[in-house]
Amino acid sequence: MNRNCTPAQEISRLTGISARRIESWTIQRLGPDPSVPMAEQVSHYRELEKLSGPGRSNNSDRVALRLAARNFVCVRLREALMSKVAADSINARVIPFDFSTEESTDEAFRQCDTVAKQLANGVDKLPLPIRSVIRTLRQNAYQGAKKINDSGENVFHSGIESMIHLFNGGDVLNSEALATMYGFDPSTFDFRSIDFVSALKLSFEGIEYAYTHAPLESIASMATWLRAHFDFVGEYLGVSNAPEAQLEELATYFAPMMSLVFERFASVHADASVVFDSIGIPQGLISLSAPTS
Repeated sequence: MNRNCTPAQEISRLTGISARRIESWTIQRLGPDPSVPMAEQVSHYRELEKLSGPGRSNNSDRVALRLAARNFVCVRLREALMSKVAADSINARVIPFDFSTEESTDEAFRQCDTVAKQLANGVDKLPLPIRSVIRTLRQNAYQGAKKINDSGENVFHSGIESMIHLFNGGDVLNSEALATMYGFDPSTFDFRSIDFVSALKLSFEGIEYAYTHAPLESIASMATWLRAHFDFVGEYLGVSNAPEAQLEELATYFAPMMSLVFERFASVHADASVVFDSIGIPQGLISLSAPTS
């Protein structure tokens, strides 16, 4: 949006934001869809001013993520998600796993083990909000390892390995390690929960599809809902004391994946709409038709 165009001048008049800054934001792809009503554009730019601070933003991706958690959509949102989350998970996935022969099964296990090590050793490369969650999972693994007579390192590795295997169409390799990593006591954990997750048929292909195909408006809607409900799981995820900025980013990071989870849940449970209504899930969940495991 050129600073001299009529819409930029009108938005500037209504918001008190300089037309030059409005132009700068549109260059960074942080502005709203210019086809939406002027009132919505004004609200968007006012929120954008709160998040950007003075001067040109050097954290455009973070601003895009935080806007989404406040239910504002900009074109940059997809790029921000793909550069921080989906790209890492897509590069780390192991596709396909072949369990048809003894040799291919052995190779699948070797691949799974390699990727688990890469993920375990690459935590520091993740965005800060997600890094906090992974560190909590690692801490759970180390604190609960004695209960299953194993080391923290092995429990954390086995938990990650089990998740990778599950998301590639296999079975959970170590249920006790997975439960421990998520902070549960294996002696009291209901392992039918793992069967419930397996029934959702989540896959890395499906997760990739969610990040690349979910409508931006739906991502923002889900991110806004997740942020509003973090108070219930903040301590569990290790982010109860995190700054608001991190919580908003985390909500948006997980929004496409949670949309996929809810879509899968709806596909296997006839009473899903009742459950969604009871917890205030946004209406019109995405029909992703994403690949399954």
